Amino acid sequence: MRVTLVLVFVSGAALSGAWLVAAGDGSSLPPAFYPGGSTTYLGVHDEDVLSQPSANMPNFDVVGEFALGQSFFFRDWVFSTGETRASDGLGPLFNAPSCISCHVHGGRGGVQAGNDYSQDAAAVVSTTVQLSELRHGGIADPQAPLVARGVFPLHVRSPDPTYGFQLQDRALPTVPVEGAFALSYKLHREIRQQDAVTWLYQPQIRVMGLGYGAMSRGVRMSLRIAPALIGLGLVEALRAEDILAAEDVFDEDDDGISGRASWVPAQGYFGTQEGHDLRLGRFGWKADHSSLREQNLKAFFQDMGMNSRFHRASYADCRPVQEQCLRADREDGERHRKFLQQKKARRSGVGLREVSWNVDSEVEEMVLFYTQSLAPVQRRLPADASSAQRQREGEVVFKDIGCHGCHRPSFRTGKNHERSFLRDQQIYPYSDFLLHDMGPGLDDGFATPHASSAEWRTAPLWGIGLMARVHPAVGFLHDGRAHTLEEAILWHGGEAAASAESFQQLSAAQKIALLEFLASL
Repeated sequence: MRVTLVLVFVSGAALSGAWLVAAGDGSSLPPAFYPGGSTTYLGVHDEDVLSQPSANMPNFDVVGEFALGQSFFFRDWVFSTGETRASDGLGPLFNAPSCISCHVHGGRGGVQAGNDYSQDAAAVVSTTVQLSELRHGGIADPQAPLVARGVFPLHVRSPDPTYGFQLQDRALPTVPVEGAFALSYKLHREIRQQDAVTWLYQPQIRVMGLGYGAMSRGVRMSLRIAPALIGLGLVEALRAEDILAAEDVFDEDDDGISGRASWVPAQGYFGTQEGHDLRLGRFGWKADHSSLREQNLKAFFQDMGMNSRFHRASYADCRPVQEQCLRADREDGERHRKFLQQKKARRSGVGLREVSWNVDSEVEEMVLFYTQSLAPVQRRLPADASSAQRQREGEVVFKDIGCHGCHRPSFRTGKNHERSFLRDQQIYPYSDFLLHDMGPGLDDGFATPHASSAEWRTAPLWGIGLMARVHPAVGFLHDGRAHTLEEAILWHGGEAAASAESFQQLSAAQKIALLEFLASL
């Protein structure tokens, strides 16, 4: 049974008054203005606004673990060309040399600058192309309830035999790149609203210069931009039962919304039965990761070609047919082993246990701490009484057209997370962290083991009004196709179709109010 979602909302007069007082002298604000609870960043809104530590974190952690984790996150990793260094490990195949290359200033990635859809090929910015061969299209109808409950996967995927699960467009000097890609756009739909016309354009991927021969005929491709990172530790701190309380797989309350949980295998137990334990997925566009640790290490592996204890392949992300890639990785591994032997000899081997993974335990733990600690930002204050009124009205419109059915305003984090500063916080992410069918417009034909090609995790809205400030080429939705929030709304279909249709029927003043409310988040 679906549980009624709670919208934290202050009555019109009280809310407007609170906003006006805050805009004038900085007096107390409603709780929703602090989306991360006491972790919320209250400082200036410059280009680094999405890269700030949780405000309630002890100062020794800020100057210690957070700063060290940030240094690894910002670091340009390099090839091993001789003497092994602390920043070695990149490649042989990769998409970016650093984490910050894709998560620009901690925000979202993008696909092009400006709104010129007419250009034949758009410049690709902080974007990756996912690959997959779909070997099984679904589960028989009698098993549908079990599928919906996450007991069985929806689809079985396999990597392209030659290129794997992700196309890497950069490589070591001695290794051919897998290929390059560019985008063109085709008109998807023209939408007329009152006196305005909006055109929605769908990205088309063009792969060029394949370095290892043709792809499989059955391969499917999907574009992905890097998501924003703020508040991820708070999402990890949510109790699973609080997310599951909003599940309504069979739409029993008949509101048209049937969100469901994504259950994914826990990583870290390869070769043992525990590796098949299922946990609640809450990270990624398809909710296909249950922890930040898993998500971080997968990004190191696929985006930068760096292995770890979760991705132990000695051949990095090279495929068996990529001989130059395998050779380069073997040579790099041999250099690293010699380095470790010399290091052990210098320290007489006393209590020394060296591991030859590119992402060692220190990097793993510090990057984890950093991504857990990035703070949501205080909501933007209205400049005057009229803007305060519009934002208040926009919040009412948000609820009236049903956006809060998936973009659930608030949660409270649990009391058991390993980081004490993340515990017991009232937060406002505006997401239910469930999977929803978003209709044929956003169906890219790319299914995962736990989500159909039309299903997407509800994206959190906190900080969405700051994305363009930190990255002018920002895109919205999973592939950056929407260049404005209005376009993103109009792309919604499936379970969100009624809300998108209601948006089109709004008056111009109501639309402005809604968009100003979203921009304040």
